[in-house]
Amino acid sequence: MVFVSNEAVIQVTEAYAVCVFGGGLYGYFSAGSKISAIASGICANVALLLAAYDSEITPWPAAVWCFVLMGMFGKKAFSKKKEESMCPVHSDAPEMTDDKRSDPMAKYTRMEEGGDKKSSDSLSKPIMIVLTLFSLAEIILFVQLGL
Repeated sequence: MVFVSNEAVIQVTEAYAVCVFGGGLYGYFSAGSKISAIASGICANVALLLAAYDSEITPWPAAVWCFVLMGMFGKKAFSKKKEESMCPVHSDAPEMTDDKRSDPMAKYTRMEEGGDKKSSDSLSKPIMIVLTLFSLAEIILFVQLGL
């Protein structure tokens, strides 16, 4: 018993693929991560191909693929990032002075605290939550096609 037609599922999957690729582009533009754009393009194309050929190979591989993507997006959305370094040398380190900044070895032992990383992280969590929920919707659509 099919509640949603195959054509409608393919259209929703096309929107899903655009969103997945958009998430990768956000990673590229906000953090300069080329691998985010490449991996998101591959993930989006795999979802599209599995949806396009679901009548030949059944919709179950597409449902499993969306389940894997939901796990990946969910892990990124709901994981807590560590604010401090786990290294004992960095945990209670004194503030960087001008002398230490000019030392060529200081860049390997201490990281400058930048404020721009927080601004890029402000949108990544909501994007991952939306992609997780969209993946869940895709799983439901593919499972109902398979039943």
